[in-house]
Amino acid sequence: MHSSLFSNFYQEYLGLDDSMICNDVHVCKCKYRDIPLNKKYFYKVIATKYNGKKIISYSPEFNETELRFLYTKINFEAIGVGNIHNDLKFPQYELSYMDRMLLETQIDISIDKRSGCNRNNSIEYKYLDEYRKYIALVNGELVGYCKVSDVIANYGNLVVWVEEPRRRLGIAESLVKLMIKKCYEERIVPMYVVKTDNHASISLAKKLGFQVKQRELVVSYTN
Repeated sequence: MHSSLFSNFYQEYLGLDDSMICNDVHVCKCKYRDIPLNKKYFYKVIATKYNGKKIISYSPEFNETELRFLYTKINFEAIGVGNIHNDLKFPQYELSYMDRMLLETQIDISIDKRSGCNRNNSIEYKYLDEYRKYIALVNGELVGYCKVSDVIANYGNLVVWVEEPRRRLGIAESLVKLMIKKCYEERIVPMYVVKTDNHASISLAKKLGFQVKQRELVVSYTN
């Protein structure tokens, strides 16, 4: 995907236009840190290294003491490497390493909206326009979905789920392919944001052509 398009999105998403430099770190107060993703996940802090800059994007709710703790404690060179070090703790939040993944080139997608599940069942895929979601049905029952949970500056975050007994049947791959195609039609750039230890999701994303664009340390909580 064209680098300038992502740069425009990422600058807005991190709040880089409203930043100050502390300890050689670009510290950005950003409204997006207080807007839930998928209606329930709040990324209160995102720390990353982008274009040679150390960046901390933080919620306006964080006070000066918490902010100072962040820019003095975070090791930007270690983001995504090993475990998050023990002295970087916020008791009320979850700390995770996340991969932000994009398709480097637009992929050709062709898929039959009905595919075999086994001799007695078939999988049917339907698009629900009002929810921006594809669902997978077996005998009329929901077994999985893929949706665009949020769109920011034309970038849409993909969320996929398949019930445990139906996994490893190709349902997730088909759902994501269909959702990517719909994103293309609606001029949305599909994006995957996934924990670095979620190997199954990362493997699926890479199989479909997604590559890691950014690695981030995310301080979050679930509403």
